[in-house]
Amino acid sequence: MSSIQGTQVTMAQIRALEEGDINPLTGAAWPDGHQETVKSRRELPVYREGDKILEAYHQNQVFVLSSETGSGKSTQIPQFLVHTTELRVVCTQPRRLAATSLAQFVSQQMGVPLGQQVGYHTGRGKKVDKRQSVSRLIYMTEGVLLNQQLSDTLLSQYSCVIIDEAHERTVQTDLLLLLLKQILPQRRDFKVIIMSATLDAGVFQSYFNNCPHVRIGSPNFPIEIIYQEPQCNYIVQTANAIMHIHAGDTPGHILAFLPGVNDIEQVCTILRNSTDLAVSALHSKLSPAKQNEAIAPTGPGRKCIVSTNIAETSITIDDIVFVVDCGLSKQSVYNPRLGMTSLLTRPISVASATQRAGRAGRTGPGACVRLYMPDMLTTAMPASTMPKIHSEAFHEAALRVLAMFDNSPPISQLDWLSTPYPESMSRAVQDLVDWGLVDETGGLTPSGQLAVLLPVEPIWCRAILEATKLGCSMEMVDIASVCSTKVPLFTEPNNWQSAADLITRWSFGQNSDHLSLTNAFNQYTRVREMVEKGLKSQEILKSWCMWHFLSPDALEDAWSKRRSIGKVLNDHGMMGEISDAYDDGLVLRALATAFCTQAAYTMDDGQDGYRTVNDNVTARLDPSSSIAGRQFEWVVYTKLHRASGNKYLSIASPIDARHLVNLPCFQDGRLAKKRDGSYRQPQVKASLDSARAALVVSKTTV
Repeated sequence: MSSIQGTQVTMAQIRALEEGDINPLTGAAWPDGHQETVKSRRELPVYREGDKILEAYHQNQVFVLSSETGSGKSTQIPQFLVHTTELRVVCTQPRRLAATSLAQFVSQQMGVPLGQQVGYHTGRGKKVDKRQSVSRLIYMTEGVLLNQQLSDTLLSQYSCVIIDEAHERTVQTDLLLLLLKQILPQRRDFKVIIMSATLDAGVFQSYFNNCPHVRIGSPNFPIEIIYQEPQCNYIVQTANAIMHIHAGDTPGHILAFLPGVNDIEQVCTILRNSTDLAVSALHSKLSPAKQNEAIAPTGPGRKCIVSTNIAETSITIDDIVFVVDCGLSKQSVYNPRLGMTSLLTRPISVASATQRAGRAGRTGPGACVRLYMPDMLTTAMPASTMPKIHSEAFHEAALRVLAMFDNSPPISQLDWLSTPYPESMSRAVQDLVDWGLVDETGGLTPSGQLAVLLPVEPIWCRAILEATKLGCSMEMVDIASVCSTKVPLFTEPNNWQSAADLITRWSFGQNSDHLSLTNAFNQYTRVREMVEKGLKSQEILKSWCMWHFLSPDALEDAWSKRRSIGKVLNDHGMMGEISDAYDDGLVLRALATAFCTQAAYTMDDGQDGYRTVNDNVTARLDPSSSIAGRQFEWVVYTKLHRASGNKYLSIASPIDARHLVNLPCFQDGRLAKKRDGSYRQPQVKASLDSARAALVVSKTTV
């Protein structure tokens, strides 16, 4: 334990501890290589400004810190604070990979075993010593900290919460900021640091009553900005710009930004066929190992990394001298009126453009080639990136807020950093009511209280509970897990038809995307369990995934979610109610009930066209669906999305209208009507009436 805890710690005291013979956290000698580690740490901008940071920490309950990626803020500041308190310090991350890798790196720098004084806690797993006297620093995903608050309202085990990567403005970041602002006046010993890789700290300062802003000097060297008139084909223009740089005499690696994975693959193909560059793709669909491989140092010769906006701030890439910026990114936009998500290619923000250019000047003078003209910065680009709370569905956030704040004012009246759109809030609350998770007074039902704890979207809680009633919960848990992975289950081939073939090969004649995905997942779990028993090797498991075009990372994510759901159900005494019935008809019936707000009726147009009942949207089955090209009277779907100008229903299964007729949202009074009182979708009304009549006949017959 540090001998300076409880004092107004200075960098001089911290340096003295580092230069001593004994590690104050372990009471043992420092490990080999400690002095080299200290030397490298002291070269970081954040370490050099340590006294300024500690002064702000001691004098304020909350402050904002901004510094460029690679300055050391995520690794050094938490280490400083460990010496200031007897309670734990937690540093939140928006991504699981960042939390685990930072914990690993910092534990090595501090000379302690991972999982003792320094640990991590993510939705997939944790390495944290239960003894508070031992555990000093935890890197944690945002959702885990939000979950902890449900049982520890004031986060009493922590002295300081560091919100890292706050500029990303995820929904969970905004929820955490809302929560922390409520805690601060109730705990005068509690401190908050908001860290951002961008210089736009004003929004955070204003939110926390004009708190101080500490800016750490940028390590960047001079950067030359070169503008090009944009061409109609930004893919070809990007490839040409890279080849022009490579043909020049100035050495240095190249980083190019493009909107999407397909764009990246096209540019990589052009470069591999036309140059001797070492070309790597970088995007979130790659496994962590592949991402690390993309940014790892290479041998002699020039390297080119072609990336999405993941390389703007979240990943440190050394030795980049040239940046090529097309000025575009893929941005998800949610339309609450239609319940539809669109992935659109749009201009980036000015803040993003600044970040992209900054990648070129970390180790020496650099250059950024912008494939747009200067006036774009003022006429087409917003100042900052839109908060995710304005571009994503609000259901999970609404449920979380209702769980976090008992007897709180209406959601719209809470002190948000950015108030959610009214339509998003009303849509979310109405859907939560239809799913049985929120009552008519706006409070959580027992089902809603359970849904908050599950690592899947709220609608899946309704599905699991419905399946429990029908005796097929385990299969629904599997379906919920595999349909909730953050990356696609299949490593998608280059054409849609092949993608559809991949899921169809797992259908076994069941005519259901949900069941097909579960078949693939169940086969994976069998192979994985054999690995755990020592009957097969990890290499065989990897080869199995590769052979079947399945993503190991997605399958592990599903496995982790399955385990977490099982634990929550067990803690609530529900495991005894779960059977292994695996009756496909019962599963589809439970899906029909749960996804009642996401049902669509056939347009009978011979082109698998459907119209959603809730929102009257015309869409087709996703081309990658196992049932694409076929027509069913009714389907339920997991997601309505727009791509390439077309609307699609993703992960769909056919259902029986008889399973809908008794649900509140399918009663005559809830069906949409025109101004003259006639039904907007008369075919839906007729189908439901026919199903009701069939039920009456079957009951009479019985």
